Amino acid sequence: MNLKEIKAAVDAGKKVYWFSKGYQVSKLDGDYVITRSLSLGKLKDNPFTKLTNDGKTLNGREDDFFIDDKPVNEKLISTYEEFQNSYRD
Repeated sequence: MNLKEIKAAVDAGKKVYWFSKGYQVSKLDGDYVITRSLSLGKLKDNPFTKLTNDGKTLNGREDDFFIDDKPVNEKLISTYEEFQNSYRD
């Protein structure tokens, strides 16, 4: 997906992901950002990055962005996060 397609899909309310369902493209205060949609370890302290730094160039390859309309299994995510948290202490 190119930058224009990504922005249009997000604006239309579609779920756009980068690389995996662990990273979702969202709109935050007018900026398009890539946010963590799962608890992913080291990224916990930096929960998002801008979709583009210069307004033209994607922070990622076009081939790595996709729309997935399948529902996310919230139970699975919850179980995964509980599993991850049990090993953090």
